[in-house]
Amino acid sequence: MPISSPLIHVRDLSKRFEVRRGALRQIVGHVHAVEGASFTIDRREVLGLAGESGSGKSTIARLLLRLIEPTSGQISFDGNDLLRLPAAELRQFRRRAAMPRSRPPRRRRIRACRAWSGGS
Repeated sequence: MPISSPLIHVRDLSKRFEVRRGALRQIVGHVHAVEGASFTIDRREVLGLAGESGSGKSTIARLLLRLIEPTSGQISFDGNDLLRLPAAELRQFRRRAAMPRSRPPRRRRIRACRAWSGGS
């Protein structure tokens, strides 16, 4: 069986958000949303992120799609460095990738409850 490179490779991914206060909006600190995340996803493999509310799951998804820029770290997709992609290639990548919802829309939850309870 041939050895292939991973589909997604993340190494030491970090994101810190600035905390600003006062009339001049001076930086008074940082919130460490993600610190040192590393993982590999091979082709035909699924990775599930589980954690408490506010643990950085959605931030990691946004970083992978480059909807927000990482403070540090490396992200590669199919051997390409996502942090160096030009804008046009990044748009193409985003069309192929999607961030899953953490909760289904309310309407679907209501229908699922009605179907389960036998209501119409």
